[in-house]
Amino acid sequence: MSSAVNAGQSASAKKAYVVTEKAGDWVAGKRVNHGDTLHLTDAQAEYELLRGLIKLAGPAASADDAAKTDRARRRR
Repeated sequence: MSSAVNAGQSASAKKAYVVTEKAGDWVAGKRVNHGDTLHLTDAQAEYELLRGLIKLAGPAASADDAAKTDRARRRR
């Protein structure tokens, strides 16, 4: 693969973020609760990070966390 392709892939990689107590019901266009884990790209997270609505999750956050959050949200 060329370096341009690799750079494009890393730019769109999603990272795990935790919703803070400062957030309302909506963050990055998603309905959330405090403590929920969201997986966002850097571009999606930038504004919410600046406002203090999310923070970068620790290394334990994974795609499994996102699946659990989605299931819990559907039960509400």
